[in-house]
Amino acid sequence: RRLFYVALTRAKKRAHLTFTHTRYRWGKLIDCEPSRFIDEIDEKFLDIKIPEFSPTSFSSPALDQAFGGAFGGSNSSKVYRGKNKDWGKKSGAKSDPPQKSTAPTLRGKALKPVQHAGVSYEANGDHLRPEELSEGMRVVHGRFGLGTVKILEGQGADAKAIIAFDNAGEKRLLLKFAKVKAV
Repeated sequence: RRLFYVALTRAKKRAHLTFTHTRYRWGKLIDCEPSRFIDEIDEKFLDIKIPEFSPTSFSSPALDQAFGGAFGGSNSSKVYRGKNKDWGKKSGAKSDPPQKSTAPTLRGKALKPVQHAGVSYEANGDHLRPEELSEGMRVVHGRFGLGTVKILEGQGADAKAIIAFDNAGEKRLLLKFAKVKAV
């Protein structure tokens, strides 16, 4: 509460408050809650805006549902309406029942799971220890997929690897956390 108060009172003309629905913490996607202190701000001091994106850049039903149409081009989106924690809904919109999405989409096209000749590339169990890796080795990571170890550096808990993933590009990973398996 004190830090929030200090931040707001030191702002000369404006204070920008932001909020995200999800974020990565310790490598896992978690849901986030808006700050409880936002409820204490009188709404006459709030000027709520959402950036507009072109429908071709970030449009998808999942984003529209999560952000109340802000990612599809709706002009009247409102981020927050006070104590009811109604984040990401269109202003003036009636509370519609949540719509079920049958499959993830990207720019209006349904996405299909990637299949690799019947072989599962999920990294679960039997993870390689840092000393078992070698440069040029093909590995699989649960999030980044298939890749090739390019460079190994460091020892023990500080061991790192630069891995060129086929679909995710080059990543520098701390090996004590990078759960990779040999392919």
